Amino acid sequence: MKVVITHSLEENLLTRFDEIIVLKSGEVAEKGTFEELMEKKEYFYSLYVWSGVWQNVGWDAIVYIAALAGVSSDQIEAAKI
Repeated sequence: MKVVITHSLEENLLTRFDEIIVLKSGEVAEKGTFEELMEKKEYFYSLYVWSGVWQNVGWDAIVYIAALAGVSSDQIEAAKI
């Protein structure tokens, strides 16, 4: 078994792993394959979607959109990574 710790949320990297363990505040929030985590549409999904938006439009746009959508501040902070 190999273990990789990454903050990268690039799909071409994440789809290579048999299991992804998502941490939130030092605790396991979710685990599964990339596809499973995306289907659940929970914490990992939010991180993945918001990080993609951030990379394309910039952080200021994310904060504005998140405020309009009522996204929690911990999800915004987590996506900032």
